Amino acid sequence: NLSAFILFKPKLTNSKNFAMYYFDGSKFTVRAWGIDGKVAAGEIVTITLNKKTYKVKTNKNGVASLKIPNTVKPTKKYTITAQYKTAKVSKKITVRQILKASNKNVKKSAKKLVLSATLKKVKGKYLKGKVIKFKFNGKTYKAKTNKKGVAKVTIKKKVINKLKAGKKYTVKITYYKDTISKKVTVKR
Repeated sequence: NLSAFILFKPKLTNSKNFAMYYFDGSKFTVRAWGIDGKVAAGEIVTITLNKKTYKVKTNKNGVASLKIPNTVKPTKKYTITAQYKTAKVSKKITVRQILKASNKNVKKSAKKLVLSATLKKVKGKYLKGKVIKFKFNGKTYKAKTNKKGVAKVTIKKKVINKLKAGKKYTVKITYYKDTISKKVTVKR
């Protein structure tokens, strides 16, 4: 029986380029095959992403998967590389911003100013209980997202009193490493 002497090259399959929202729980997966032509179960695949290397063990189906960490920032494209023995594969990951917010107007006479931001739906679901930071006029406010993925902070009257009418102020809104800037315009 000659088939016992056939050696295959190690290979990696089933990986693909993909787009994701920032830190949405997406995983990169790849299947490893051994020199016997069978899936390589319980083997180590080295995955490199954003200058960091991860050693990932394959499952019984030869699949290695890596959850994309929050250090991979939005509005960028990354190359992810997987290596198993002599087999190597590279794919592209596009990371989109998950934060959404609007510019706001506030009257100098207003009793309060409500700032809000939304985390976009991930796989059809809102992200609940996630902490979003709002930096406004030198102070940082924190709020958790509700069941609709919305976080709100209320700026009190005494803070509005210190703002100048006719001026625009920046609000920096942050979720881990995803940051957006919006404007608050103070009206008379």
